[in-house]
Amino acid sequence: MTSLVFETLFFLHMTRLLTAILLGPPGSGKSTQADFLVREMNAVHIDVGLALRKTSEMKTPLGEKISEIMNTRMGLVPDDIVEEVLSGALASIQPDTSVILDGAPRRETQIDIVEAVLATFEREVDVAIYVALSEEESIRRISCRWMCPRCNRPFVAGVDFRKGEEICPACGTTLSRRKDDTEEGVQKRYQIFVADTLPVVEHYRKKGALLEVDGAKDPAAIFEDIRRVLERV
Repeated sequence: MTSLVFETLFFLHMTRLLTAILLGPPGSGKSTQADFLVREMNAVHIDVGLALRKTSEMKTPLGEKISEIMNTRMGLVPDDIVEEVLSGALASIQPDTSVILDGAPRRETQIDIVEAVLATFEREVDVAIYVALSEEESIRRISCRWMCPRCNRPFVAGVDFRKGEEICPACGTTLSRRKDDTEEGVQKRYQIFVADTLPVVEHYRKKGALLEVDGAKDPAAIFEDIRRVLERV
């Protein structure tokens, strides 16, 4: 599989590296697909949402501001904060490394911002991968999701661990749940995705840079679909 991916990248990009954006509603498994892509391509995963959540846990004015927006209002943070986080993340990455960007742009107003930040690092969006998932399946998945606060890996209750055994198998840390991983929270986030992020999906579709896959499948099958679609580009 590795050789197929690298052959695809060679024909797609010839002399330049890949910068990909992952798009999808809550529970679509973007982080899992990012992990697959990172391993196959030796890329770096920039998870803007994770960076914002970590900042929201800090007892600082910025952290409290982000927490109020994300955890209380269930909204999206201002574009200038997203720009700052993305710039800082890209500055730490070697220029000869491919990037998988997750969590931005999340609305149309962020498209130009993200692309401008990428341009300052001599990068551009090569492909946007959309992992589609219904609201019903999104709620079902999130209701069973737990996270490791140390290694940031997601786990599914009843699949990855049994009730009463909420321990990360990788590092031994006690698993926890995101504050907004409630049915009400997921419904709100899904509605925000439809209103704000689907226009971003359509933007890249119109540009001919969108790869859409069915997020209801098994994670390995989703990645296989991504690989096949990339081969046809």
